[in-house]
Amino acid sequence: MISIYYSLYPGGERTHIPGISSYNHETVLVGGFRSASFSVTVNIVGAEQWIFTGIGRHIEVFSGRGNRVWEGIVNEISFNIGPRAVKIGPFLKMSNRINVGYQHPNYGIPGDTNAGTYDETGWADNLDSQRRYGILEELVSGGTGEEPEMLTLRTARLEQQAEPIVSETLSSGAQGEEILLTVSCVGYSRLLEKQIYNLAWQSGWTTIDLSAKIIAILDENKFFVNQRAIAYSIQSVGMDVPPEDSDNRTAWVIISDHISKSSLSNSLRCGMLGEMTFTLQYLPEDIVYRRSSGSNVVKDEYGSIVPNSEIAPGGHMALVDFSVPVSYRISSVRYDLSGDSVSMNYQEGSLKTIMDDLMLGGIF
Repeated sequence: MISIYYSLYPGGERTHIPGISSYNHETVLVGGFRSASFSVTVNIVGAEQWIFTGIGRHIEVFSGRGNRVWEGIVNEISFNIGPRAVKIGPFLKMSNRINVGYQHPNYGIPGDTNAGTYDETGWADNLDSQRRYGILEELVSGGTGEEPEMLTLRTARLEQQAEPIVSETLSSGAQGEEILLTVSCVGYSRLLEKQIYNLAWQSGWTTIDLSAKIIAILDENKFFVNQRAIAYSIQSVGMDVPPEDSDNRTAWVIISDHISKSSLSNSLRCGMLGEMTFTLQYLPEDIVYRRSSGSNVVKDEYGSIVPNSEIAPGGHMALVDFSVPVSYRISSVRYDLSGDSVSMNYQEGSLKTIMDDLMLGGIF
C-alpha cells in the first residue's frame, strides 16, 4: 500500500491523489530518487487540471507505514480522451534560458581575427516560464555561422522550448466518463542536467574535496528558486577533484563524472533524496537487510519485516541461511505496486565474486 500526494511546489499544500491503479519507482546510489510512474483514473475535470497545471508538480510518495519512499517532479503526462491520445511534456525537454555556441566561418579573408574561432551568443531568458518552472538551461550547438543567424536560432529555440510540448494522436474510439491518466516523474537530481555550470575557483588551490565542489555547484544552482528550497546533507569524503570547471558541462555530469572515476565510487551515496535534500555520504558498512535465500520476506537488523516499498539502495543484504554468511550491497532498487514486488541490483561483481570464492556457484 502506498499513498501519493502532489503540491504545486515543495513545501506547498499537499493534495492526495486517489484512484491509483499502478505505481513503480526506481532509486539508485548515485542519483537518489531517479524515476517514478503511476496511473490514476480521473474524470474530464480532473484530466483538465493535470493538462494545465500538472507538468512540474511536486510529487511525494509514502509507504503504508507513512514513511517517504520517493520524491520528485512530474516530467510527462499522457492519457486518452475518446479518440484523442494526448501527451504533455517531457519537462526535461523544456529550456527557458538558452545560449548558442558556434564556430565563425573561415572565408580566408586576410586579417579576419574571428575566422574559425568559437563564440557564444550569450544567454537569453523567458522570465514568465522561469517564474513558473524554475530556470532550465540549454547550451545549443549552432554549428558554423554568423552571429545574426545564431541570435535568430536562439530566439526560435527559446520560443519552442519554454513551455511543455503537447502532442496528440487521433484514432477511433468513444469517450467515456472515466479517463486513465499516466504520470511519469523524475527525481530532482535529474534537474541538475538542466544547469550549465562553470566555476573559476579563486583560492589558487589545485584540488579540493568533492564535498566543497558540490556545495559550490549547489550554491550557484538556478533551478531551486520560486519556493523550491534545497537542503544539504554533505560529508567531506576525502575525494580530491579539480576546483575549476570551464567546459560548459551540466552540474550533474560534473558530479557524477567525478564519482565514477574515483576508487570511492562504490562507497558513496549521492543525489537528491527526501525532503528536498542533496546528500553526499559514506555508506554504512553494517548489515541493514537480512533475507533467507528461499524467502521473499526482508527483515531489518532487529528482525522486523521491511515493506518492499521501503527497501532502499546503499544497505547490505545478508543471505542468512548459508553456512558461510554472504552479503552484498544494493546499488539500485525498483519497486512495483503490482504484486508488491521489488527488484534489487547489487554492486557489480560483489555477490558473484563472493559466491565463486566460496565455490557456491550455480545462482547465475
